[in-house]
Amino acid sequence: MNDAQTWTSLIFLMTALISVLGYAARNIDQRFTEVGLRFTEVDCRFTDVDRRFTEVDQRFDLVDQRFDRLEARFDRFEAKLDARFDRLDARVEGLDRDVTALMRRGLGDQ
Repeated sequence: MNDAQTWTSLIFLMTALISVLGYAARNIDQRFTEVGLRFTEVDCRFTDVDRRFTEVDQRFDLVDQRFDRLEARFDRFEAKLDARFDRLDARVEGLDRDVTALMRRGLGDQ
């Protein structure tokens, strides 16, 4: 093979190699672009999920506030009932003393 044919073959091989490398580079670039789009899509989904968790957290905060208010109302109601039961206990004790005194007087009269 003479030098011209060697150089022609070498140039042909280099051109083919550059063409293959260019194709591979475009293919790799396209795949990176696809992966980038997928990551963007996943990021959007995570952002949406995060927003939903924030909404749920806010709802739980509202429920917690309502529960605190109900608990306070229950505590006030319980305090009122305790006061009423204490007054009723005092009345019953007073009536019990009165009945006991009347029974002693009644027994003493006999």
